[in-house]
Amino acid sequence: MSKTETFKNSATQRSAALSAPLVLHLETNTATQQEVLQAIHALPFQISQALDPLVTQLEEQKAQNVQLLERMEKQDQLMRSLGKLLQTLKPRE
Repeated sequence: MSKTETFKNSATQRSAALSAPLVLHLETNTATQQEVLQAIHALPFQISQALDPLVTQLEEQKAQNVQLLERMEKQDQLMRSLGKLLQTLKPRE
């Protein structure tokens, strides 16, 4: 499973877990209007809490990607320098 699929699955599972109590209340008609309003008002905070680990994971991945890109750029520069050096050392016929 790719990291993107894992990320999507994790987000879907978190979303389902957050909405499950509200859905259960509504499906069983046991929720009072006040309970529904409280659940709705709590959703932004719950969503924020659920997304925090995912945001942290993305920030860490971004930092790793930046480091990888920097290493690749250095490697590219070294390869170009090596190519130029080999051209100067190549015996001329």
